[in-house]
Amino acid sequence: MKETHLMSIGLDIGTCTTKLVVSRLTLTERGSSLTISHDEITERKLLYASPIYRTPLLDSITIDAAQLTEFLERELANAGVTLAEIGSGAVIMTGETATKTNAEALLHGLAEQAGAFVVATAGSDLEAIMAGKGSGAAGRSHTLHNTVANMDIGGGTANVVWFQNGIPIATVTFHMGGSVVRLQADGKVTYVSSAIQRWLTEHGILIVPGQSVDIHELRVLARCMARVVGQFVADRQEKAGAELLLLGQRPPQIPYADEWMLSGGIAELLTRPAIMELAEVTAYNDIGPLLAQAILETWTELGFPLVKAGHMQRATVIGAGLQSVELSGSTVHADAGTLPMRNVPIMKLHLQQEPVRLATALKDLFQQASQLYGTSNQAPFGIALTTEQEQSFTYKQLQVLAGQLIPQLTFHFTHHHTIVMLCDQDMAKALGQLLSLGCQGSPRIVCIDGISLDFGDYIDLGELIGNRTIPVIVKTLIFPNETSEVRL
Repeated sequence: MKETHLMSIGLDIGTCTTKLVVSRLTLTERGSSLTISHDEITERKLLYASPIYRTPLLDSITIDAAQLTEFLERELANAGVTLAEIGSGAVIMTGETATKTNAEALLHGLAEQAGAFVVATAGSDLEAIMAGKGSGAAGRSHTLHNTVANMDIGGGTANVVWFQNGIPIATVTFHMGGSVVRLQADGKVTYVSSAIQRWLTEHGILIVPGQSVDIHELRVLARCMARVVGQFVADRQEKAGAELLLLGQRPPQIPYADEWMLSGGIAELLTRPAIMELAEVTAYNDIGPLLAQAILETWTELGFPLVKAGHMQRATVIGAGLQSVELSGSTVHADAGTLPMRNVPIMKLHLQQEPVRLATALKDLFQQASQLYGTSNQAPFGIALTTEQEQSFTYKQLQVLAGQLIPQLTFHFTHHHTIVMLCDQDMAKALGQLLSLGCQGSPRIVCIDGISLDFGDYIDLGELIGNRTIPVIVKTLIFPNETSEVRL
């Protein structure tokens, strides 16, 4: 069996803390003389985990880009890894950091600086899923064939994901974190997150900057916040109070969880002794220690079965570094100069056997895609071709299919464009070659298989590995009116 190694990094820039991990993915070629060989990720090994640093800010609305760049360079040097060695991974901004004024530009800049195929992403749904994979909740759900929920609690937000048989089925995020209220050692409040102001007013809790508070007032705040969130995820009737803490949309239904895991910086505090003095609360100049205690008490009262997470404070960054990459099948085609590619939106086309119906479907698809995504980007959108389970294509049928696709591709796209075709059968190499020959570079063609995709997904494609497989990251949000499979 032939093995290839891929170095991957994960960089998590959170509300309070920033950390980096370096991992090594082992790709093994599988197959026999009677089958088409393919690559599998057979091992994911964590090689280096950086110390946890405070996220550097210039002011309350601006991230310190220079310090983050220095952090990345320094920690990669400490890990003994050069930029040229990095082949995959993700830079993710989490919690309130993603709302800073320079967040988006910095996010993409760091991703490009970190390597040719390092994905830049921000968003609570993906953050929840990465944390759930990094904590071990996804793996445990897959192994036990049950539903495991993971709540990752950081400085500004708490992200919940439910995995059923290892597949994410729902996510929800709350403005609940250790740093939503910050204070000095003497109990003087220095900051209250604007995201929780309406919730505080609704619950009659008066806490404002400049006010001095005692441990009793802070305990009431932490217990109330933990209780309304706990009742919400338990799908209790009295959960209405949590609506004001929601970030984004609530899931259409709250799944039942056989088990719960808690991860994130707050989860690290769960095993601390009960807090009795104000000085213990203000150890981190926020309410984190009290919130951790309140969450543990609430989850116990609600009867949630708790299991220990494999990784706690580094769950999100480990998920980003180790669990974000899939591999294409081994029958791939990519015209020269097309890879890597980032943020390609996906349209879905069900293939029809009848040429007339296929031509109509293609026309409708290109019209819809052009309206949604335009044609200004180098890779405006990709097309996921789906077939009936029992359907298979002969080479002659692939020629007919290519003959239908080529006029649409050459009409809508030019030599500045690249079109990505994704197949659910082992036909990508043959179809890609036919399309490339027919289009003559206008547009250029990338054709892969082996990746499950749906409408609304975005994908990132890395460089060819061994001229036979392509690393792929699929980025999907769970929208409020659907509970479709989400994969990374």
